[in-house]
Formats: sequence, C-alpha cells, structure tokens
Amino acid sequence: MPVRIFHFGGLFFSKKSVGNRFLSLFIITLVLDQLNFLYETSALVQLYPQYFLWIYPICLLFGPLIWWHFKKVRNPEKKLAYKELLHLLPFVLFIVLGLFPLYELSGADRLLFAREHFMEYVVPLNYIRSTHVSVYAFHLVFLIVKNKLYSTDTQGLYLTIITLVFVLAALVQSYLTAFADDYGQFAIYYTLVAILVVIPGVMLYFFPHIIERVHHKYFHSNLTLKDKTRILQKLETLKKNTAYFLKSDLKLRILSDDLNEKQHHISEVLSKEMNSSFIQYVNKHRIDFTKDLLALPENKKTKLLAIAFDSGFNNTVTFNKAFVKETGQTPGKYRKHFSDSDNDLKYSNKLS
Repeated sequence: MPVRIFHFGGLFFSKKSVGNRFLSLFIITLVLDQLNFLYETSALVQLYPQYFLWIYPICLLFGPLIWWHFKKVRNPEKKLAYKELLHLLPFVLFIVLGLFPLYELSGADRLLFAREHFMEYVVPLNYIRSTHVSVYAFHLVFLIVKNKLYSTDTQGLYLTIITLVFVLAALVQSYLTAFADDYGQFAIYYTLVAILVVIPGVMLYFFPHIIERVHHKYFHSNLTLKDKTRILQKLETLKKNTAYFLKSDLKLRILSDDLNEKQHHISEVLSKEMNSSFIQYVNKHRIDFTKDLLALPENKKTKLLAIAFDSGFNNTVTFNKAFVKETGQTPGKYRKHFSDSDNDLKYSNKLS
C-alpha cells in the first residue's frame, strides 16, 4: 500500500503546479511515516537501530503541506509569503528540543532509552504530534464552514473532501495516541489513512466529472434567478470600468465588498453562468487591455514586463500564461503581428 500511495504522489508531482506539488509532498511524507511505522514495529529496528527516530517527526509536516496545498488551490496565482515558513517552526522546535538529545546517542542506546522512558518521554512527544495535526485539521474545517466552500463550486467541494479526509485521519490518530494499548493497534490508523488517501485521490485525479456531478446533486445552489441576474448586471456594469481590473491586489474579497455580494455567490455565478473562475474572469479583462497596449505603435519597443505591470500582473510568468490561455500565442508574437502589419502597410504605401 505505501508503494501505491508513493506512486500516486508522483502523479500529482508530474502535474506542474505548486498546489499539486504540495499535495504530492504531503502524500510522500505520509508514505515515509508509514514506512517508519513498519520499521519501528518490526525486527528491522533491532537490525538497524541507527535509523530509529529519524523519520519520527515527519508527521509535523502534514499540517503545513496540506495547508499550503489548500491555499494554492484557492488562490493559484498568489505567491506564498515568506511568513508561511513559520508553519515549519513547530517541526524545527520538535527536533531541536525533543529529539536532538536522543540523536546524540547511538542507535542502540536511543532505542533502549525510548523503551525505558516511554511514558515520561515518548508519550508526550506522541501527544504533540497528534495535537499538531488536529490543530491544522480543525482550522481547515473552520475555513470550509466560514466560507461555505462546500457549496461554492467543484474546487470548494474538492477542498472539503480533502479536509474531511485529513480530519478523520487526525481524529483516529488522536484517539489511538490516547487509548491504544500497543503499537500494533496503530496499524488500523495507517491502513485507514492509506484507504482514505487512495480512494478519494483516484476519484479526484482520474474522475473529476463525478465530483462535479456530486456537487450539482447534493450541494445545489440556493441562488435564485433574481440573485443571479442582479450579480450578472453588476458584473456587466463593472466591465465598463477597465481600470478596476488593472489593480494588482484585486481579490475576490475586494470584488465581493465592492459589489455588496457574497464571495461564494459571485464564484458560483462566474462558474455556472460564465464558465469562468474569478482569476480567469479578471485575467480576461486584463488581457483585453494588454492587447490594446500591444497594438499601439508607441509600445513597439516597450518591455513586456512594463506592459504586464500596466495590465495588473505582478510577474511575467503569470502574465505569459494568462495571455497564451486567452489568445493562443505569446505577448511577443502578438505584438510582432502588429509590427509586421505596419511594415507591410508602409511597404504598400511606398510602392503606390
């Protein structure tokens, strides 16, 4: 089972997006945690005691990785701030304060110490691990409920499923940490987690249309036709204000406040009525503005980075991706088309 999950993590890593790679890293750390469990509960720990406790703290990466995946799925265009690295602080402190004293011992002595001081040393560390995972799990639940992500769109339902899987795993881990009589009972936890990761993962990865169907059937919108019409009219009016979409810090929350409409209602209207996401909707207006800029003769030699900034983008990577998605060609090729047209026109005028 760990090998299958590891392979599945590789599938996500092959999908070139930061969000997918965080998910793949989460799956890989989960596999390493499972392999460590097999190692510590088998004769291997006696044969190779030098590796004892080296992978033990890895579950403190579960929360940060699933949190970063959550954030990138919600806002794929937004870069993670450096302050997000603070999520790694518990992992670092756990190693420095809890495990460094043991790492100074030989593998055999480390194993002996853990067995002789299991209740007063190892058990508290286990509680820290399970508590850390639970804090992240319930924080994600809070965000799901607060923003009603389960009823916004397919993306929201996906995040809800991922969160429920994570919460269930956290609950089982916490229960076993508190009440398990021996390590053997943790096999239930690892088997359950493996099943929970593989089954929804396969469904989400290979059969996304099923998730779409479930969302439509069980989380059908409570938006009335009047509500949809009102929001569409507001969006249509806003469409005339090109400068509004050129603000680089424009977010769904800001649009929601300006239109005096709920975020998930706007997302739903964009998704169902316009077949678009918020990012796609904003980028379309920005690219329309960009095309006008690139067509101007005075911008013939203007750097594309400057064009990107003027159009509301923060970097050329996002700008290029959005432009290619909207037009099927790069900004440079698009501008060259107008330059070539101007040259042809000048040549024709010269001949005549």
